[in-house]
Formats: sequence, structure tokens, C-alpha cells
Amino acid sequence: GSVALWTWPEAARPDPAPALHAKLVLADRHTALLGSANLTGRGLTHNLEVGVLLRGREAARLAAHFDALTGPCGPLRRRPPR
Repeated sequence: GSVALWTWPEAARPDPAPALHAKLVLADRHTALLGSANLTGRGLTHNLEVGVLLRGREAARLAAHFDALTGPCGPLRRRPPR
């Protein structure tokens, strides 16, 4: 498996930019975890959070929605040190 990080270019964001605080973990477009927990040790073990595990058609629908939201996005690339 691999991990992809994406960035939403400022020029493509609406003004005022909406805030999205939900977290999404999507695996092969067949399994999705959507929730409020920060993906940190403390966020996953100590905080009171809520999440839902989706499989099959619902996960695929969520993946398609995410694709539409991230249309103007591109891979996050490391910048050289200043």
C-alpha cells in the first residue's frame, strides 16, 4: 500500500474558503473511515471522537464525492529549504 497527501492550491479555493475538519481514510475505494479524530496517538486513543466505517457502495460513493472535491488539488511536494 501507499499513502498520498494532497494540497488544495490557494488560487483554486473559494473566497471565503470553507473549513473541512472531518478526517477520511480511504482504502482501495471499498473501505472508508470518516470521523472527527485527528490521526495522532492521542487523537485515536484519548479524545472522545466519533467515526463511521463504510464499506462497498457507500465507500465508493464517498470516494467519488472526495474526487469531485479534490479535482483542483495536486500531490503535496516537499519544498527545498529556504
